[in-house]
Amino acid sequence: MSRRADVLNANIRGAMDTKNKGKINHICASAHLRLHPHGFTLVEMLVTLSIIVLMGMVAGTTYYKNYQAEIAYRSTLDIMDTIKKAILGSNIPHNRGVHISGYVADMGGLPSLNNDSQPESLWKKADGIEKSVYHEEARIRTGWNGPYISYPETGFLTDGWGMVLIFQKDSPGRGDMTIISYGEDGRERGSYLDKDIKMVIKKEHYMAPIGFCFKGTSTHSSEFEINYPDPENGSLKKSEKIELSADSSFISNADQLFPVGLRSVTAWITRGDGEEDPVIIVFTVHSGMNYLGEIE
Repeated sequence: MSRRADVLNANIRGAMDTKNKGKINHICASAHLRLHPHGFTLVEMLVTLSIIVLMGMVAGTTYYKNYQAEIAYRSTLDIMDTIKKAILGSNIPHNRGVHISGYVADMGGLPSLNNDSQPESLWKKADGIEKSVYHEEARIRTGWNGPYISYPETGFLTDGWGMVLIFQKDSPGRGDMTIISYGEDGRERGSYLDKDIKMVIKKEHYMAPIGFCFKGTSTHSSEFEINYPDPENGSLKKSEKIELSADSSFISNADQLFPVGLRSVTAWITRGDGEEDPVIIVFTVHSGMNYLGEIE
């Protein structure tokens, strides 16, 4: 009995071991699949890497191009601002107020354009233009005192993209000058960085009215003239003699505007004793209204 029981138990264990062994083999096979999945081939990896590199190159090239275009755009604005400052000048402290350096201050008007529509007189004195000279009788200096801007080797002022800047002058009555860059594509109009960039120098930026009042004068014979550069050639120009108003004052009208810079007034004042004395007053004209106050 005991022997038969041992045999039976051995068969049962064998059957269980066989069944469990199949389960165990199935589990091990599944684990093997999970631990060792199917990987990329070398070709697939190379193709994927090539695509990533190509996308990076395209993105990098686009970014670099846009970055360079932005630099050229900002450079164009800086170049235009430099030209504007060369024409209109900048304020410099002076022992007689504020001296304004620049083409208009020395020459009394905007630079002319040569046959290539370039303001050549900003870097080269043209024939027939007076050199800078001090006028003792007016106590001011007039004439070309350049160069006012660095000499362009090609003879053309260019924008940030290296393309020629366009200069346009309106009729003398209006007196505006426009500086134009056609943008990255070098053609009119366009959008974004191809859009035209314009800077306008208006007459009101460099021509201004003045006003003052003489104190203690006889208004019957008191008159004066204003000294400033002649825009034609930079020589000393004197306005026609102007009589003071009944209250011994003067205010410019629309036809009596004067260029920014250091200017002077020569006045012939009739004193109470009938004597006439010339008086010279030096002052600075800025854009906008310039009221000198009461002059004794």
